[in-house]
Formats: sequence, C-alpha cells, structure tokens
Amino acid sequence: MTSQPRKLDSSSVFREAGSSLFEVEVFGIMNKHCLFVYLFFSVLLFVTGCARCTSFSTRVFEYDDDLLISMLADRRQFLTDFGQRYTSPSYAAANALVHKGTNSVMAVSGALQNSNDPWVRRECAYILGQIRDHRAVDPLIAALKDPVGDVRMSAADALGSLRNSRAIEPLIAALKDDYVPVRNEAAIALRQFPSDPRIVEPLIALLKDNFTQDAAIGTLGEIHDPRVMSAMMRAFKALNPNAKEKAIDVFAEKLGAQAFDLVVLGADDKSPGIRIFSARAFNYRMILDPRVVEPLIRLSKDEDTYVRKEAIEALNRREKLLLENASKPDRAP
Repeated sequence: MTSQPRKLDSSSVFREAGSSLFEVEVFGIMNKHCLFVYLFFSVLLFVTGCARCTSFSTRVFEYDDDLLISMLADRRQFLTDFGQRYTSPSYAAANALVHKGTNSVMAVSGALQNSNDPWVRRECAYILGQIRDHRAVDPLIAALKDPVGDVRMSAADALGSLRNSRAIEPLIAALKDDYVPVRNEAAIALRQFPSDPRIVEPLIALLKDNFTQDAAIGTLGEIHDPRVMSAMMRAFKALNPNAKEKAIDVFAEKLGAQAFDLVVLGADDKSPGIRIFSARAFNYRMILDPRVVEPLIRLSKDEDTYVRKEAIEALNRREKLLLENASKPDRAP
C-alpha cells in the first residue's frame, strides 16, 4: 500500500519552526505556499532570538559595576549579532567594564583580590590590562602570586599592557614561575622595557628553558645590549627548531647584517628547515653584504632541493640588484 503525502498547514509548520530553526523536513509533495510559511516563521524565530541576544549585549552597558562583576562568572554561550558570532554574559560584562574604563578600576581591582572564582579573577586581570590605569599596578603585582596559574598568566599579560616600571622586578621573578604560560607571558611583558638592563640576564637564562625560548628570543630581539648577541651565539645550537627559526628571523630583521654570524650558524644547521630560514635571511635582510656569497654558494649545493632553491634565488636576486645599482647614474655630491 502506498503511503499518502503528509499534509501540512500553517499551524503545523509553525510548531515545527519552533522546534528547529535550521532543518527542513519534507515528506512527499509539499505545497509551495506551506513551504514559504515554514521558511518565514523559521527566519522570524531565528532573527527574534538573535535580536534578543543583541539587545542584551547592548543593555549590559547600563548595568552597575557590581552586577557586571557578578556576571563575569556566567560563561553560557549564545548567538548574537544576528547569528554572526557567539557571546556570553561573561564576555558582555567584560566588554562593558572595559568600556567604562577608569570608572570601574577600583571595583574590578577589588574583585581581582577578593573573588573566590578563579575565572572571575582571571577576567578581572584581563579587564585591568585593557583599561591601563596605573592604580591597577599593585593589585596586578599581587595577582602574580595567585594560587591559580591562569590568573597569574593574565596578570603578567596585563602588567605588560600597563608599562609601569614598578612591574619589572615582579615580572622578572615570574620568569621562574612553575607554570609555563606565566613564564612566557612575563617574558613577553618585559618586552615593554627594552632599555632596562635588569631584564637581560634573566631573559638569557630562559634560553635554557625549552618551553620559553620563543618568548625570550622575541624580547631579547628588542634589546640593544652586546650581551644579547653573545648569548644567542652560545645558545643557538642547543635551541629547539622553532626557537632557532625565531632567532634567525627576529635578529636578522632587527639587526640586518649585524646578525650575519648568527645566520651563518643556521646555514650550517643539520635541519633543512633552519637552513632554508638562513637562506631567506641572507636574501631579504642582508643580500648586498659581500659576506653572504660564500654561505649562499655552499647552500646552493645543499642535498635538500628546497634549500638549494632558496639559495639560488638569493644569489640571482643579489646579482640583479648589483646590476641595477651599477646602471644607476651617480648622484651629484
């Protein structure tokens, strides 16, 4: 016996639209008018829900500080901006407190010190870093000793944003934290104080830490101190592959031909990837330096195809640039 097509009317369509906004269930031959009604109510319910969420995200800016801080603990997810992104009461409250700026600093600082919820303390540290009010320095320094690692990590990041010199010593101490993300964030935060000689040796010591080498190198690359390049030359062979690439990239970009000896170490590395990075550094950071010719010729005969390709490309580019410079008329003195 053949089954009859299911008949749909507007009321049944509405019920199905309420139960699912995204799935269309069609059995047999469906009346075009009913399908239109179904789609209409589906879109209507979806837009209405998103509009309510968007309205909530707007109204939250009117709430007082205590209510917003209490909302930081609520991480439930829902769609907003007409389904374009997810948000939560916690996210909306954090944005509102950042928007209030210096007016909310004391309330947020108090929650950072007194809340029993680690998530709230972490968010408070983040908010203070976004507001960048120097009244938050002491609460954030205290938060570097929080029992929860993620709170200490957020505090280190925020102290970097504040760029207050009182944070230097506490951040140096945080370089020895047991939690790797804290050490990394402290190293990155110290990037804001490149002229302070106190940070050089502690950052050099991080080059022995396999988990923090990248962050340390990024900060050391901002420091103009002769101790830095000497330390990099000594430590290079013991770095992990990612850190070697980072060292070549950072120091060649910052120092150009002054980083030649470091890049040569990379050209002699056993890893083809590191040798490729060195060939590119020669090419784009110091190609007109006559010293690059010998290591590039050596790399052009490398056993790895991609290393040879990068080296030959660099040598060709050097020759082209030299010809272009030679063809230019001399400028009058």
